[in-house]
Formats: sequence, structure tokens, C-alpha cells
Amino acid sequence: MIVTYADIDGFRNLSGISFAPDPKYNIIVGPNAQGKTNLLEAMWILSGCKSFRGSKEKDYICLGGNRMSSKIKILDSVREQKITFEMTRSAANPKSICINGVKQKGTRALFDVFKCIAFIPDDVDIIKGSPEKRRNFVDMAASQLNPVFVMHINKNNAVMNQRNALLKGIMQGGTDRSILEIWDRQASREGAVISYMRHEYIEKFNAICGSFYLDQGAVFLDGQNVTMMPEHVRAKQIGRLFQDPMRGTAPDMSIEENLALAAGNGGWLSRVSGADKRAFRERLS
Repeated sequence: MIVTYADIDGFRNLSGISFAPDPKYNIIVGPNAQGKTNLLEAMWILSGCKSFRGSKEKDYICLGGNRMSSKIKILDSVREQKITFEMTRSAANPKSICINGVKQKGTRALFDVFKCIAFIPDDVDIIKGSPEKRRNFVDMAASQLNPVFVMHINKNNAVMNQRNALLKGIMQGGTDRSILEIWDRQASREGAVISYMRHEYIEKFNAICGSFYLDQGAVFLDGQNVTMMPEHVRAKQIGRLFQDPMRGTAPDMSIEENLALAAGNGGWLSRVSGADKRAFRERLS
């Protein structure tokens, strides 16, 4: 899948940007605060994901402007497709998303059309940060492979918000406690589905790493067929870090903290030097 054309207008500080990217490599160069990251963000939101900066949609429109639009054409293995994302400050029709001229109800349909990866400096938190960062990463990546996952994530979030509001009401003594069981059942059901889909996604990684052999299909790594290559041989080309509580790690600690704890002779009070951190990075790379 490649992007054959992009047209961005009114997105943050970008105005009247249109270009046809090279099918292989594109390097965007310019001074700070000129919109390089804005350009990538404007294309990223067409994948159906929220801004990788954590911005709200209302911030997409430039200051003093009334509308923004982000349009791209992509060429996949079947055909060329066009995606359009437009927003206005009008309360009547604030957002419009179209795929090949057909208006969509929301961003969910984009997951199945435009699949892309954005790697930003903050992504190092996937390694150094809390387990929540890694769960969010898995959820986002799995949603691109299976858009149904988004529905379950959104439903689970809505259920948990309602349940938390109910717990607050119970603590204040103004809500019937018997209602809690209804939300507990829904939370358990959605949580089970999400856990299963996360496990299914991780199993795809295990198949690539050679933890088990495939019943059908093939695995290619840099153009080389490694389907029948043993796991210990693939390990030279694929780096993995295990954080399994049953193997002595602490799930509430970051991977960096677990490595520091394992490397230090003084237990919890061990001091991690700059050289130690560099060694950790080399082992994780």
C-alpha cells in the first residue's frame, strides 16, 4: 500500500499543501515549527486512529480558520482509493468522512482501508513506560487488522465510565447497589473479548518469532522465507523482551525498571548508571 497523492488545507498551520509522494522514500526537511509533524498527523488521522499527539479533533482546525480538510489517494493490492476527512466549526455538520465519495458514519471504516505506522519519539514509552502504554499500542495495532476490535474497545470504555459513575453514587449513598451487577456482567463480557483479541494479536508475533509452526501460509523476513527456520535461529534477527510475572518480573514496573532490578546486585536500591542504560538499549534494539 502506498500513498499516491495528498492534499491538506486548513489543518493547524498548513494551507494549500498538495503533492504526490515518491512510492519508496520521502524526506521532509524544514525549520522548526513549520508544520512537518502536522503534515504527518494530517495523513495519520485518515487511518482512523486518534492523533498521535493526543490532540482533540477541535484543535485540527487552524486558529482563525473555519474548516480543514485532509485528502489522500492510496494504491493497495487491488485498486486506488480516495479518503477525505473534513471538519468545520459549524455545530450542525462538524465532521465529514468519505471513502471513494461515500460518506461514512465514523472513523471505524478507515481502519480497514488505510493502514499505516507512525513512529514518534514518545513511542519509546512502549519499552520504558508502564504496561498501559503497551496495552494501548496492542489495541491500536490490533484494531487496524480487525476493525471490530474498535467497537469492543469503545463499548468497554463506555461501560467502565458508567460503572465508575455508579460506584461514585453508591459511595455517596444515593444509588441502589443492586444495579452494579448489571454493569459488572457487561464489563466482564467486554473484558473477556478484549483479552482474547489481544492474545490473538500477540500470537501473530509468536508465529513470526517461531514459537510455533504455522498450519498454513508463510513467514517472510526481509524477503527471506523463515517459515521453517527454528526459533533460536530466528532470534538472531528478531529481538524480544519477556515480562512475565511467573518468571520473576514485576508487571507494575516498566521494562527498564525490571532490567535495572535484574542487573543490580543491590536489589531495589541498585543505582543505574548511564552505561547501564546504554547497555539496556543495546539489548532491546
